[in-house]
Amino acid sequence: MAKNSFFSGITVFGQLIKLIPDSILGSVVERTNSDRFSKGFKTYDHVVSMLFATLAHCTSLREIEAAFASMQGKSENSRIDFSPKRSTLSDANRRRSSSVFEALYQALFEHYRPFITDSRLKSDESRSIYVIDSTTISLFQAILENAGRKPKTGRAKGGIKVHTLLKLEDIVPMLIWMSKASASDAPYLSKIKPEAGSIYLFDRGYVDFKAYDTIIKAGAFFVSRLRENAVFEVVEEKLEPEPTIAREAIIKLPRKVKGEVYTDENYRLIEIKSEKGEQLIRLITSIHHLGSTQIGDLYRKRWQIELLFKQLKQNYPLKYFLGDTPNAIEIQIWVTLIANLLITVLKKSVKRAIAHSNLATFLRINLLAYIKPTAVLNYLRHTNRNKPKNRQLKLQLSG
Repeated sequence: MAKNSFFSGITVFGQLIKLIPDSILGSVVERTNSDRFSKGFKTYDHVVSMLFATLAHCTSLREIEAAFASMQGKSENSRIDFSPKRSTLSDANRRRSSSVFEALYQALFEHYRPFITDSRLKSDESRSIYVIDSTTISLFQAILENAGRKPKTGRAKGGIKVHTLLKLEDIVPMLIWMSKASASDAPYLSKIKPEAGSIYLFDRGYVDFKAYDTIIKAGAFFVSRLRENAVFEVVEEKLEPEPTIAREAIIKLPRKVKGEVYTDENYRLIEIKSEKGEQLIRLITSIHHLGSTQIGDLYRKRWQIELLFKQLKQNYPLKYFLGDTPNAIEIQIWVTLIANLLITVLKKSVKRAIAHSNLATFLRINLLAYIKPTAVLNYLRHTNRNKPKNRQLKLQLSG
């Protein structure tokens, strides 16, 4: 491969920005009217500035201002003809609604969804599997109320909870809701629109009997972990459950409606052993056509969303926020999701197996370099494949 095929007239950062089609951004700006009261710092400039801050791991507005000032001519490749000031960014993060960035993420997700779908994560059956869960991001200030007990000494920290709906084969989130960390998870289960035949996996925090009914009436199914203190009525106990199952039964959940307690739907109660066998995991499901071991395997697929949360928290600067308002914090989270999506798209173009964290680090180090990241990474794959595997083979070749 010729060496000049590694180089580009556009920086790595500029190439990432080009993954955001002008038509999509223009449509979002027109739909949200986000440039109406903007004199100079347009939505495009705001998006690019915050993306750079996220990809370069900038931890303050001062760092962003200094970084763009040092770019000089390189900033033209990102179509920014000026260096944003700290006050300009601060005002934009406070005034421009985070819903603009949410709309941009959703539009980019729909645009790239066919490209990033991982067929290896599809269900063995022709069913779609969705995972619902939340993660809490701690804040240094009490901007939003945090979960848990308040400290006896010192100041309470704030926190924001990110509720996520992930289609297993899509790798990146398809729907996001945000709330203060102290908010309950259960109300957010009612925000989904169940698809017939689909399976929804969620944890015991999402206990909402009304939402269970909605899922069942839509012809969909769910698997959830049941709370330890849950009250239920045993209809039938299965005396000989499958070998890997500790217990299986048909149960009803008593519910209060206008002061009256009633039970209607039959659910399956399945107790499975954890991987280490130290504890029992109690599951409740509306699925009656699959074996109990299959139900346990389904629930374990929830781990995919935990890996996503770990990926977001480890590879992007979500410990440091560039604003002290809920809107500014939400903007940074949405930009992080956009950056994660763009890197996922780029990763699909790399022929070698590379971890998301390694790719994110490679891009951060070379953000202002004039190279083609996919060409360089694919060349490294080629050279590593042809490299002698051990010292003895090297000696044979040299001899």
